[in-house]
Amino acid sequence: MEKSFPAYQGTEQFVFVSYSHLDTEQVFSEITLLAEQGINIWYDEGIRPGAEWRDELALAIRNSSLFLFFVTPNSAVSDHCRKEIYFALDIGCPIIAVYLQKTSLPDGI
Repeated sequence: MEKSFPAYQGTEQFVFVSYSHLDTEQVFSEITLLAEQGINIWYDEGIRPGAEWRDELALAIRNSSLFLFFVTPNSAVSDHCRKEIYFALDIGCPIIAVYLQKTSLPDGI
């Protein structure tokens, strides 16, 4: 799927989006609506070429004003999503979970 807008790069407040790539089409229909309302959205396409992937994610989460987790059966079992959530929790970043499908979360989340 072609992304309808680039990941936010700048110094204003932004929302970090955590999702499973298996759910890209459904997630992007949702975050496109947010972006159209003027909300700055950062997702993993915002990782700079040549940058250390985990460091970039951590920096983006640390600098975000909100962590938006799209919950699906795919994201609930994703190691990448879990690590992002754990880091957001560790640093006290506000988290909103948006259920795109009925999903049981593991106890650790």
